[in-house]
Order: sequence, then structure tokens, then C-alpha cells
Amino acid sequence: MVEFNPFELEQVAAAYDRWYETPLGAFVEARELAALEQLLLPLPPQSVVVEVGAGTGRVSAWLARKGYSVIAVEPSAAMRRYGVERTSGLSVEWLAAHASLLPFPDGAHECVLLFATLEFVAEPQRALREALRVLRSGGFLIVALLHAHSPWAALYCWLGRRGEVPWSTARFYTPEELEEMVGLPAQARASAVFCAPTAAEPFEEADAAGRRAGNPPAMVILRWSKP
Repeated sequence: MVEFNPFELEQVAAAYDRWYETPLGAFVEARELAALEQLLLPLPPQSVVVEVGAGTGRVSAWLARKGYSVIAVEPSAAMRRYGVERTSGLSVEWLAAHASLLPFPDGAHECVLLFATLEFVAEPQRALREALRVLRSGGFLIVALLHAHSPWAALYCWLGRRGEVPWSTARFYTPEELEEMVGLPAQARASAVFCAPTAAEPFEEADAAGRRAGNPPAMVILRWSKP
């Protein structure tokens, strides 16, 4: 993962959680998780999901409430503190590790999820190889990507040019670039959030208008099954 100092990450963790408590943040999260749920359908209940780059645990907590057992991998101590608190009492185990060096043997798990993680990984292809390495045959790799052509990525790139953490080191990809890095076409995909980050309520109407206008989605989620 890209390295930030602990004070910066403490600020990022707090701001990240606060944004999801706003009306727009809650709308975006609901749409993104609904898209993720579509791609989890082939995964049997009570399966183990390894979430790489679990951040403050929002997705891990949601997965656990859906009945999955979660291994949350997150290198940042600041992020993990939020995540451990959020997932207290849920079936979530937290590990301090990097996407490029996962602490699991080959073929150990049935699902690896990177949810808006690859953008902050210094070596994305190495992270994807690691994810595929620890998957068993028939297991699922699921990657949620902030679409490089979306208005959201445009905003984050602008913030990055201003030096704002974590966007100052973020890199954005298209689904086609991700498929090229994996080396295989995705077997399934889902998209979420077609409104712009400046959208006003009602967000449902703004989202529908964005889709009709041809906006690229803020997030695209792709799934592969390991041969």
C-alpha cells in the first residue's frame, strides 16, 4: 500500500467515516453495496471473505451482517482502530498486512475482495497476483474500482493535485485496464452511482439522470472465478 504518516491517516479515517454519514455518502454507500451484493450471489452463505484494504471496516461489517465470515486485511493502524470498533461482536478477524504480501498459503480462501483498494496500492499487478495466489480453484476474486472516466475520479484527481491525502497518491483505472492487469476478462460486473459528486437531492433522480446522460459510473465491480 502507499505509505502515509500516522497523523494523516488518522485524519483520513475520521473524514472517511464522517462523509458516509452525510445524505450523499449514505446514498452512495447503499448503491455500492447493492452492486456488490449482486456479485456475491454465487458465494455460499457463511463463506470466508478476505477483504484486502478493509479501511475502517464499513464493508467488512456489512459482509458479516450478511452472514459471511470476514478476514479484514488493513496495514494502517488508524484505519484498523475504527474497523475493530465497528465490527465488535461480528465475525470479523483483523490482520495488519499489505495487499502485495498476504499472510496466507496458496489456495487458502474462497473469496478475495478489494473494494476501492487498488487505487491506493503502489504495485496493483502484484496485489492482484497475491489475491489470485491465495484463492482456491473455483474461488472468486472481486474488485470494486473507482472508474477513471467518472466525474468522481475527476474530482479526486483535482484534490490530489492540491496535495490532499489520500488522493495525492491515488491512481484510477478503467474496467478494461483492470481486466488487462488480471489477464482475463471479468465473468460478471455491476455498476453503481451515475450522479456527479455535486448532485443535489433527490439523489435517486439525479442518479437516473446521470445514467441517461451517459455518465460513467463512479464504481464498477468485477468478478473472476479462479480456474
